[in-house]
Amino acid sequence: MLEGESILCFAPDPWTAIWRNRHHLLTILAEGNRVMYVEPRTYLRETLARLRAGPAEWPSLRRAQATEVRPNLWVFHNLDWAPVSGRFPLRQVTAAFRNGALRAEMRRLGFDRPILWLCRPEMGDLLGQFNEKLTLYHVVDEYSAYEGVADRAALQARERELLRRADLVICTAPALWESKRPYNPNTHLLPNAVDYERFAAVVDAGGPPPADLAALPSPRVGYVGAINAKLDLGWLDYLAEAHPEWTLALVGPVDVTERDAALRALRGRPNVHFLGQKPVEEV
Repeated sequence: MLEGESILCFAPDPWTAIWRNRHHLLTILAEGNRVMYVEPRTYLRETLARLRAGPAEWPSLRRAQATEVRPNLWVFHNLDWAPVSGRFPLRQVTAAFRNGALRAEMRRLGFDRPILWLCRPEMGDLLGQFNEKLTLYHVVDEYSAYEGVADRAALQARERELLRRADLVICTAPALWESKRPYNPNTHLLPNAVDYERFAAVVDAGGPPPADLAALPSPRVGYVGAINAKLDLGWLDYLAEAHPEWTLALVGPVDVTERDAALRALRGRPNVHFLGQKPVEEV
């Protein structure tokens, strides 16, 4: 097990978002290392949208700070008023503010020569900014295939550059491993898994389920995770219709537009219940 290191992870989602593999890995690594989870950088268009929304939506002017959420694991909240911009010289100015605030917190907390942990192709601009001893690129998806990507070729080129410059690449699926390893010989497959011992301990201990789940009739079919375009909502609707005696309990944030016909159909089923996002301890 890695011990005595400083780990600086730039994440694509807030710490309080749905629990993912990086949350779990970093929590385990914090048992013997110092870990900083850097929340997403705000982009200029997001800041401008909040400004246009009115005073109540103005970004905070507070100084960025790191909050210790678990022993040896801090979450760094980025500066809302120093967004990422594509234009010179604003891009360089806001980056200096963000990186300077982060380096100040690293000095305060004793982070030195960190392992830089990057999670997206567009994070290549962070290389060399924090006196890192090595760089890890963590690949969990084919990012250029996402909907809304304006220039897929440009994103693929940025990822290839990051792959070449990284000291270590880990991928969560065989197809990702096959597609990335031609650009970096130190590319390894690290599949997603489950913390079996933790779940087994809860089952062995018994005890009542959470109140909202206990209120639902049995038999209950459960799903925990993101409710988004990757989830086959149409199949779940078919399942709920075919088995009205079953209760479908869906736990997790809904990231599908309410205009989606399959989502509307699911919400209309009396035996389908959306229980919302839950803390990982409750899951």
